[in-house]
Amino acid sequence: MEIAPGGGATKPEPQAGVSSFLFVVGGALTLTLDGEEHVLDEGGFAFVPPNAVWSLKNNESEIVTFHWIRKRYEALDYVPAPKAMGRHFSGRSLLNAPSTRLKEQPDRPKPMSTPAPM
Repeated sequence: MEIAPGGGATKPEPQAGVSSFLFVVGGALTLTLDGEEHVLDEGGFAFVPPNAVWSLKNNESEIVTFHWIRKRYEALDYVPAPKAMGRHFSGRSLLNAPSTRLKEQPDRPKPMSTPAPM
């Protein structure tokens, strides 16, 4: 998907019970989740749990490009519902479940740099 500068959606998810996964491949996207703003730049991703109150906005001067995967949440009796979370491929935390507070977490392990060739 693409959003032009100044564009966005105040209620991007029209269906109840649907979770979303956002992955930014170009530009920067402002995700407002439960009243808190989080900027997802290139390489940033976030999981938005079902029935969350959220919106998207492009506050930058360039088009933002991202993938948006939607899936109806299927509850399991023995597994608690997922919380919002997000990270950046650099390894820094963007959304910290369960509080969804924006904070750096340098003590977390870095992701693998490059997958091994097959």
